[in-house]
Amino acid sequence: MKALEILKEALCNNFISWFSIGDNWSLCFGDYYLVTQNIISDDELVLNQWLQSNYEPFQKAIDKENVSKCAVVSACMRQYIAES
Repeated sequence: MKALEILKEALCNNFISWFSIGDNWSLCFGDYYLVTQNIISDDELVLNQWLQSNYEPFQKAIDKENVSKCAVVSACMRQYIAES
């Protein structure tokens, strides 16, 4: 079985039940943990602009890019991943 097929089988019809962030990202999908160095979303730019203008604590954040990434991942939690 190819790596992509294994990943698809593990993630489809599953959802993110929790995540953590530090020097990497860990996302829990049932019995599987997806660990990655970065997460990218098209929504980050808009969120970063809004946070910069409207959320004062954002100004002092060390890893500003992770604030919007966390918002995106949080918004997707417990939503089932559909097979495409």
